[in-house]
This record gives sequence, C-alpha cells and structure tokens, in this order.
Amino acid sequence: MNTSESSDRVSGPGQWPEQRASSEAWYDAYGEAYSALPGRSDLRCPNCGHRALRIVFTGHVEDRVGYASFWCDNCRYGIHISRVSVPDGVEILPLGESAERRRRVVPDYRIVPPPDRDDVDPMSEVGEDMLVARSSEECHLYMELHPCECGEEFFEWSRHHLEERPDHPRVSVYEGTCARCGRERRFEFEVPAVSPEPGRYGDDGPSRIIDPGEFLVSSRQFAGNVPPDPGDLAVSELGYAYNAIDLAVAGVEETLKFVPPGAEAVPPEAFTSELGRKTYDADPDAFTRDRLERTLAEYIAVRDPYAAVLEE
Repeated sequence: MNTSESSDRVSGPGQWPEQRASSEAWYDAYGEAYSALPGRSDLRCPNCGHRALRIVFTGHVEDRVGYASFWCDNCRYGIHISRVSVPDGVEILPLGESAERRRRVVPDYRIVPPPDRDDVDPMSEVGEDMLVARSSEECHLYMELHPCECGEEFFEWSRHHLEERPDHPRVSVYEGTCARCGRERRFEFEVPAVSPEPGRYGDDGPSRIIDPGEFLVSSRQFAGNVPPDPGDLAVSELGYAYNAIDLAVAGVEETLKFVPPGAEAVPPEAFTSELGRKTYDADPDAFTRDRLERTLAEYIAVRDPYAAVLEE
C-alpha cells in the first residue's frame, strides 16, 4: 500500500483528520467525478489523498434533478451541491427517504465551506452579502432551491418577521427547523417596501439571486403538475393547480428578462448556479427568445381555462 495514502486514515469513529484542501479543490474534484458518471473515477481525495471519493444524489426521480452529496469515505470531509441535473444511469435517492435509510447510504461527514467563504460558519445560511429579493415569492423559490445539508428539499419555515437595519431598511427573515435532521435554518433577504402583484417574482429587471436556468427548471416542475384539462381535477384541487401554472408562467417571464435588449437568447454568462449551467448545457436552444416565448404561450394556454373555471 502507498504509505502516503495510509498516513491520514481515520482510525475510529469521531476521529476527524485536519481539513487542508481548499474549497476550490473540492469543487474541482467534484467536477471531474461528475464528468466520469455513470462510471466511477479513480480520483484521489483533495484532502487526504485516498481514492475514496463518493457521490450520492438525492432528488426527483422523474425529472432527474437533485442535490449532490460528495465526500471522502476516508477522511469524512466533503461538499454539498445544490440543485444539479443527475446523469442518466445514475441512481437517485428519492426525496423523503427515511433518515435510517439515508444514513446507510450517506454517512455523517463535515461540510467544507463554499468558495470565497472559508471564514464563514458552514452551518450558516446567511453570508456577509445580503440576498436581495424582489418579492416573497422570490424568497420562497430561493429557499426551495437551497435544501438543507442533509438533502431535505422542503423548508417548512415556522417563524417570519421583518427587521429594519441601518444598512438594510427592510429585511425579511425566515427561520425554522429541518424536518429531517433537526438543523436550525435561517434565511435573510432585503426586500422592497412595495411588492409586485401576487404570483409574480419581481419587477421589470432580472433577479439578482436566481439564475435563468433555475427559473426555467422550476417552471417546468410547476407546469408538470398541472393537467391541461381542468375537468381532470376535483374542484378542491383547481386553486392549487391554477397557482402552480401561474408560477410556471411567471418563471418563464423571469427567464425572458435575462435576454438583453436586441439579443436573441440568454447569454451563457447569465447562468451562475450549478443547476442553471447544467440545464443550459443540456439544451441551449431552450433559452432563445423564440423558444421561451413559445413556452410562455403554451403555459398561458393551460392557465387560462383554469382562470375561467375559477371565475365561474
């Protein structure tokens, strides 16, 4: 055995070696391991040097969108990647899986803070730069796009209040406990005094916290839950379906805001999240003005019959 590999081996439960690798090194290793899927890479851990890196995806089996847990089985350090496309041929751990089942697949490991934030507590949701949201709908979608470190997607916040601060005149604070792991979570957003109309994410400008790929994926998920014919649903389900397809429309409208005036498509540099970049790479044409306008028209055509039924 290579002695350089054995020097940092974890000798027992609770014995954590020193974390030496930069967060950038961890993200680079994740990129290489992801590119090798569905095969298995032979990469060394950026921290301890062992060939013991593992990836597990938790998410939606149907649309193959999930969250990546990436760690080393030897030193038990790693990272968590929010909202990624899961390659074909790779198993997905379904959302809602029991904690016991999840622990058998994903062990306890220490999260390395993300790039440029090595001095920030990795358990904190609130960074030094305030998140600027344009509406409560945008706050809610942002929180849905950022699951708990344990993989739990749904954040059932139980406390919400507004604060006034010298540097941020109106701050919306959401707090709650993760239903799966019990972790206390907190999100803070700077919000405007006047919000857009209900069901809209923001004003005429593009979002500063959600990228176009994330908006389009969320729109597809909302639209996928709504049958084209309102008659297929019970009366009690019509309001939920209308709200879902209305948010699908709003998400495409937000995606279109990233198309610069006079341009024919969303520029590649607008995609700043892992999910956004993967979605764009998989189908760049989906982000042309023409395709987006056609998608918007299709969703509006589904929404209008629901509006008509609810007005009766």
